[in-house]
Amino acid sequence: MPFTGLVALGYYHSQPLRAMITDLKYRGVTAPEKDVESFISFCLSRRSQPLPWEQEQQIIFVPMQLSSSRLRERGFNQAAWLTRRIVNVIAPHAAIADMLVREDRPIPQASLEDADARHANVRGAFTVTQRIQGAVILVDDVITTGFTAAEAANALKKAGAERVYVLTLAIGK
Repeated sequence: MPFTGLVALGYYHSQPLRAMITDLKYRGVTAPEKDVESFISFCLSRRSQPLPWEQEQQIIFVPMQLSSSRLRERGFNQAAWLTRRIVNVIAPHAAIADMLVREDRPIPQASLEDADARHANVRGAFTVTQRIQGAVILVDDVITTGFTAAEAANALKKAGAERVYVLTLAIGK
């Protein structure tokens, strides 16, 4: 994988976390910001290992981007909303850069079960709108196969990111 480290705050099979992600992603229902920030803080405080990016001197938070059609459909980018909650908790003065662009694809990634089809569907889907220096934390709500995060990380590295870490609410499906 082209990312340097991965931190997942929970597992997608956890019914309360899955419900929160589903409400956020498909219904536009945002939990109270302070509740989500408390959840993030709680999960991070229970880690037994240091965060993989703790030694970084300069880090930029980048939300995973939706395609323009998906953004129009949902009305907002849940990863951008989540990124603001995460930054409030772990790095209140860190930069958030909405620099990823995602091409529209005819088939939504979440509807594909086959790993090869998921990989092919997202290959080359991302570009970056500006040059990057230092490390990046790519934020998303769920990571399943990792293909989407890997493609976004590849694009971020091509734009100059030295290291790309992924931080997600949930892993697995």
